[in-house]
Amino acid sequence: MKRSLPGVLLDKVSPPEGLLLLVLAVIIGGSTGFAAVFFIHLIAVIQNRSYTTISLLFPHLGVWSYLIVPVVGALLVGPLIAWFAREAKGHGVPEV
Repeated sequence: MKRSLPGVLLDKVSPPEGLLLLVLAVIIGGSTGFAAVFFIHLIAVIQNRSYTTISLLFPHLGVWSYLIVPVVGALLVGPLIAWFAREAKGHGVPEV
């Protein structure tokens, strides 16, 4: 049985079987990499702004500001974990 010309042409120009999966993997991997880099830069910005703000608001603290910023961060995050993410208590990976 002969195939029509559009069917034959479609078979010749159709992409290989795994190409769509490969393209999706590249897009997902690239966007995940960009998200990770953005997250690292976001942490650096928050850290720098925290220390700068404390130093500007309380210049008399001096070196003690390096102790105060992590303590305030822990006091803010501790209740959040206790109330909303009980499974995240402790250290390391809580669930594998």
